[in-house]
Amino acid sequence: MDQPSVNFFGRVIPKDVFFVRLFYLLYFASFGSLFPLLAVYFKQLGLSAAQAGILLGSRPIVEFVASPFWGSFADRFKKVKLLLLFSVGSMIVFTLAVGFVQPLTPYCVVLDKNNTGGECKFLVPASKIIRVADIGRRRKRDILSIIDLSTFDNNDDFVYGKAPEYITKEKVCDYDENLYGVLVSPPHSTRVYREQAVEQAFIASLVTYCFWENFSVSFFAKY
Repeated sequence: MDQPSVNFFGRVIPKDVFFVRLFYLLYFASFGSLFPLLAVYFKQLGLSAAQAGILLGSRPIVEFVASPFWGSFADRFKKVKLLLLFSVGSMIVFTLAVGFVQPLTPYCVVLDKNNTGGECKFLVPASKIIRVADIGRRRKRDILSIIDLSTFDNNDDFVYGKAPEYITKEKVCDYDENLYGVLVSPPHSTRVYREQAVEQAFIASLVTYCFWENFSVSFFAKY
């Protein structure tokens, strides 16, 4: 009995293979537009250049190591379709995991224009930062006249090529390392992370990416 097929630009392709290849085409087309921006995203989480490079470089290494194993596994146990479904689910989870693993944002750096004359930055709990989009236009103007978030990222404080930036007493008036711990801030951001939380997020991201990427490549060798 002939297997159902699809005529695609004059080429006859088995129907099940056609949909598999179509899925991977669409997946990698969308992921390819996201992948160049992952380095910027990781830097905004407070990761160093080395940590961001390890996360980005671990993916092709895992693919190279795991693909032969899953290819031989599918041939030996005749579980190609099952591996396909498992691979698709793993790829979706792997992509979503990029946005799920993040360090907590305990503080933000703000500049109080009224109380300090625009000369002193201080730490404010992130939960107390007012979301100006949720209030009226008039109230929004009042808040922007009191707290200027954009002044934290200025040319005097920013060092090109250095990320994340460590919070110091010279830059934030009320900073106390014994009270707040070691704090870091990504470039062009008022968010502040604890260095320990950033390291934990890096380890969790690395383990998550390697684990799910190991399963998501299980179908590469077959199609």
